[in-house]
Amino acid sequence: MEVKVLCPEYVKEFNCLGNACKYNCCREWYIHVTDQEYEYYKTLPNSEFKERLLESIVKNDGDAYRLECSKTTGKCNLLTEDNLCGVYINLSPEEMSYTCKIYPRQVHYMKDNIEVNLDLSCIEVTRLLFSRKEDLKFIVSDFELIERHNSFAFHSILKNEVKQKENYQDFYLYNYYEDLNSFCIKVLKYKKLSFDMRLMILGLFVKQIDSQPTNIELIIKEYEKEILNGGFDNLKNGNRFEEVFPKQLNVSTNIVSIILKKYNIALNKNFKIKKLLGEYLTQLHKFTDYYSIQTLKNNFKTALEKYNQYMAENNHIIENYIIHQVFVQKFPFDLESGCNSYKKLIVHYLIVKSSLLASFHYYEDDINLEHIMDNIMLLHRLIIRDPKKGTFKEVMDYLEKNNYLDLVSLFELIIE
Repeated sequence: MEVKVLCPEYVKEFNCLGNACKYNCCREWYIHVTDQEYEYYKTLPNSEFKERLLESIVKNDGDAYRLECSKTTGKCNLLTEDNLCGVYINLSPEEMSYTCKIYPRQVHYMKDNIEVNLDLSCIEVTRLLFSRKEDLKFIVSDFELIERHNSFAFHSILKNEVKQKENYQDFYLYNYYEDLNSFCIKVLKYKKLSFDMRLMILGLFVKQIDSQPTNIELIIKEYEKEILNGGFDNLKNGNRFEEVFPKQLNVSTNIVSIILKKYNIALNKNFKIKKLLGEYLTQLHKFTDYYSIQTLKNNFKTALEKYNQYMAENNHIIENYIIHQVFVQKFPFDLESGCNSYKKLIVHYLIVKSSLLASFHYYEDDINLEHIMDNIMLLHRLIIRDPKKGTFKEVMDYLEKNNYLDLVSLFELIIE
């Protein structure tokens, strides 16, 4: 069914690479199959493929079904030798599971708007996002939404989640969501200021919104005026990078260590993860392992210099990434507070930056856009997209334990 949706412009350009994709999505993941889909597959005419299809569907914990991946290759059991979907070939595209049909698209229903974005755990999505040097634009466009059992599956943020809280800031964040989200994206695109300053302005803005939720329209106007008049141009005065370098070094190396810890354990249990991660884990190890404190400092400083130099010439990469996350996360709406939404956004940024620093150290002067895309895609596939948010939560817990989640400390962690 075709409907009007709000989406990043590049969403309309997406086409699956099929068997040409080097990071085929039909492996390593459990592919959800609904009860209705499973019952339908049982009604298909008897055939060798039907038998193979039903044998490949197993029960998860509880009552849900999934398509099982091979224990020897990690591939979905329904992939052909040419890495093409067996359901697509033997049945039809319409008879694929909803999960397979919709990925990497994500559909959200926010207030009265349908929003569609693409998940960065797909390598083609990262290419579309990071290869465009112009500003990331959002459009309202006709979009062919995929139905599941004659209805649409939404990740919904509905009024009934906030209607009980009309005296709290989340009620106002919800009602002014479009204005707030649009203004935050506008701030992030303001290239006359360095990117770290834009992130800091965002933090100050959200903090004021949280403290004065009934004055949202006025606060937006005041911030627009201050930005245009240079009111934030001296925001970094008194904060020298040399003073915050030890803190940034400590946080980045600990984030990388948290990622490594999770997957070092997993590697002992599942060779498929090792195959998928490949060189990525080697990068992380080389960045942090078996070094003296001084060597670690040198690794970090050199990688950071290369990172800053590269991003100065390719500032659209991180800018597009954070703007994408602002759209995906419905920033700054959060059922706890706008500041909580800001903390999550900055933690995403710190995880990505820390991971990228490992790549800049590993590839040195040979770093290129493909390396960066691979890094971010793997990070999203294995950590950020994790439904249990285990590693992300561990990073949040580490920052909270070390008192890094207040606004001043976050500013120190992002200052360039």
